[in-house]
Amino acid sequence: MDSYSLGRFALGAVWVFCLLGLTLWWIKKKKGNPFTKAQNKLIQVLEVYPLGLKSRMMLLEVEGERILVSVNAQEVKTLHTWKSPTRLESEEAQELSKPQSSDAPLSEAQSFESLIRNQTPEGRAP
Repeated sequence: MDSYSLGRFALGAVWVFCLLGLTLWWIKKKKGNPFTKAQNKLIQVLEVYPLGLKSRMMLLEVEGERILVSVNAQEVKTLHTWKSPTRLESEEAQELSKPQSSDAPLSEAQSFESLIRNQTPEGRAP
């Protein structure tokens, strides 16, 4: 292998690495860094549904709330918001761990029991 073919090989390798670097830079600029995890971001795009050429519907998650938005060239419109399933589960667990107070509304079974207890001795409600 002479110096001419070795120089040509090195120049070709540099050319390939430059093209690879430019391609990765373009992808990062176009779509963000593909190597970062989405869990570190405050706003997460859960799903995107295209409605036409320039409009789409997106499901976002922001601070434990899910937001359904419509996006087109002129505006971004909120369609619906609700709590995410993980936030709902944590709130339900907190409610179950709290002791029930006497001021809490009675359940159907408890109200039925109190109705039976308040009946007159003849077995009829007053």
